[in-house]
Amino acid sequence: MKILVLGSGIIGAGVVRQLVKYSDAQVVNADINEAKLREVTQKYGADRVNTHRLDIDDHAAFVKFIKEVNPDVVASTIGPFYRNAGKVYRACIEAGKSCCDVCDDIDGVKQAISSHEEAKKAGITIISGLGDSPGLTNIIAKFCCDQLDTVDDIHVLWAAPLSEVGLAQFFHGIHCFAFPHQYVNGKLVDLAGKMTVEFGEPLGKVDLLYCDHPEPYTLPLYVKGVKNILCAGAAWPEVPGMSMEAIAGFKDMLMEPIKLQGVEVSPIEVFSHMAYRMVQEQMIKWKEDGTPYNFGGTIIKVFGLKNGVKATYTFSGVGRSMTTTPRTLASVAKMVANGEVKTKGAYAAEGCISPLDFIKAFTEGFATIKAMPGKAKNEFIVDIVPV
Repeated sequence: MKILVLGSGIIGAGVVRQLVKYSDAQVVNADINEAKLREVTQKYGADRVNTHRLDIDDHAAFVKFIKEVNPDVVASTIGPFYRNAGKVYRACIEAGKSCCDVCDDIDGVKQAISSHEEAKKAGITIISGLGDSPGLTNIIAKFCCDQLDTVDDIHVLWAAPLSEVGLAQFFHGIHCFAFPHQYVNGKLVDLAGKMTVEFGEPLGKVDLLYCDHPEPYTLPLYVKGVKNILCAGAAWPEVPGMSMEAIAGFKDMLMEPIKLQGVEVSPIEVFSHMAYRMVQEQMIKWKEDGTPYNFGGTIIKVFGLKNGVKATYTFSGVGRSMTTTPRTLASVAKMVANGEVKTKGAYAAEGCISPLDFIKAFTEGFATIKAMPGKAKNEFIVDIVPV
C-alpha cells in the first residue's frame, strides 16, 4: 500500500505520523516548502517516508508526479481549500488516482461534488472533507440521522485549538467567518449570526460564529428531508485584541486587492499573516502563565421524529489538540487504498462511508459508535465506546 500525502504542515505531518504509527504503508510526502519536508524526514527517516518538493500550481508537472509516484490514494492537506482543492481534484482525475482531503470550505467541496461524473468515468473515488469538522462531524451526524424516521434540524458546533492552526487555516478562518452559509428551510443561504455554547472544561462557555463549513451543503445531499442545518465555530481561546467577529466585519474589503505604495497586496493575506503572528506571540504568554490553550471541542445535535415522537441525539467531546483531523484523513486514506470504499465518483464523507466502518477504522477496531438513552425522555447520547 502506497499513500501520497500532500502537505507537510501541522495537519500533513500529522497524517504522516498516523500512517507511520498505525500502518505499514509506503508513505510519500510532497510539499513546496523544503524546510518542512526536511523536518518530516528528520522525524520519521528517509527509509520510512520519501519526501519530494512539489508545486501544485504547475498542473502538468503535478499530474506527471502523481503518475510517477503511482500511489493507491492521494491524501491532501493543502489549504486554503477554496484556492487549492480543485487543483488536486483535477490532477487526480487526469492521473487516474483516487484522493481524499481535509477540505473545510464549501467552495472546495462544491468543486469535488461537481466533478462526480468525471471521477466516476476515471474509475476513481474522491472524498472531500475528512477532518474533525467536516469529516468526523458529518459521519457522526449521519449516524444520528439514521436512528430517526425523519430529521428536522442538525447543529454542528465546534471550537478549534489555536495552537494547532497554521497559516493556511487563518486564510480559511477569515474566509469562512466572513462569508457564512447555513441551510434554512431547505435552502443554502447567506446567514451571519452567533451563539454561546457550553463545551465543558477547560473550554467552558464559548462564543461561536456562524461559519462557512461544508456540513450545511453536504448533509442535505445525503439526509433527505432535513429542514435546517446550523454550523457555528470558534478558535479557542480568543487572542486579546483579535476578534474574528471584528475581522469578519471587514468582509467587503478583504477579498479585493489594494495598492500600497504602488504594490498590489491582498487584504486577506495581510490579515492572515498578522493573525498568525499574534497567535504565536500569545502562545508564549499562555505557556508562561500556565493557561490551557491546546484544547478543542465538538457538539453535534440532531432533532427529528422517532416512532412518531420528537427525539434528540447528541454527541459531544472535548480533547487536547487536533489529532482527530489527521487521524480521520489517514483512516479513510487507508480504507480507500485497501479497496474498502467501493463506490466511484465524488462524495462528502457521509455519502460513501458507513459510520460503523469508519469508527472501526478510526479506532483500529477497538471501538464502535452507539446511541444510549439520556436523562430526559426521548433524548439519546451518542458516543464512541469500546467493543
